Amino acid sequence: MKNTLNTTPRVLVLALGLALTAGSALADSTASGTLGNVHITLTDLDPNDGITPSLSINFGSQPYLNGAVGSYGPGFIQDGYAHLGKNASSTVTDSIQAPFASSSATMIGANTVAGIGSMTVAGSATSGTVGFGEFGALAANYTSSQFVLSPNTAITITVDATLNVQTTLGYDPLTGNLEHASGHVLMFFDGTATDGSSLYTDAGQDLYVDAAMDSNGKITGAKQSWSGTLDISFANASSQSIVGNFYSELSVGGLSMAVPSVGTDPAATVPEPSTYALLLGGLGVVGGIARRRKTARQD
Repeated sequence: MKNTLNTTPRVLVLALGLALTAGSALADSTASGTLGNVHITLTDLDPNDGITPSLSINFGSQPYLNGAVGSYGPGFIQDGYAHLGKNASSTVTDSIQAPFASSSATMIGANTVAGIGSMTVAGSATSGTVGFGEFGALAANYTSSQFVLSPNTAITITVDATLNVQTTLGYDPLTGNLEHASGHVLMFFDGTATDGSSLYTDAGQDLYVDAAMDSNGKITGAKQSWSGTLDISFANASSQSIVGNFYSELSVGGLSMAVPSVGTDPAATVPEPSTYALLLGGLGVVGGIARRRKTARQD
């Protein structure tokens, strides 16, 4: 499945890109993330109860991608993609290249309670002499997977992940430069214990950069990187089986809007508010996926 909104045909994108980026680039914002090396472990919390730890999947989740770019210049381009895998083990991938922005995402699913083989997302936005761009990209479980966990059993899911975000000029209200880049990874368990209490545990990491200041007091871009292992556990300490849910997502986003160079009318590079809102609505899909997961799961 692929949804695309594009105000300029893709056949023109390369031509526009060559023309618009021929001038010097003023700044750029980049972000990327990976998730992989997934391990799932069951632990017997009471070896003397005679119950073998087990987990059965009520329903799994397909891999899902969502991304968008906005390229603001003489040829305003708005493009996006959304893909849902046919089954839990599907591989989905897509990318967009516009004159001032790019976005890409790939997810390999798995027939497990985690539903993940690996995730990769990346994007970039550039400010040229006549325009600027922004991007978003997400890979995620389409809905939470649901499972039944045996009595006195804990499940632990461990993944390796990386995030990298960077800007070149940063944010400066005096010059009007505006740049930021962000990266996000999250996974969580939730469910209900036999006594009716809620069970929830999560693990994640968020990075965000806009500007830094050098030793001379000059505002510059900034960068952050993170790599590590995330692990979460969901425990059933009762004598009855319980139902649990698992969800994960990986996303990046960014904007680069440097002050237009000499000879460029600032108003000409900025789209009308109503048009700009369309893209923000598209990128909002990327940012709002997690909030919709619970509803989708309950449905």
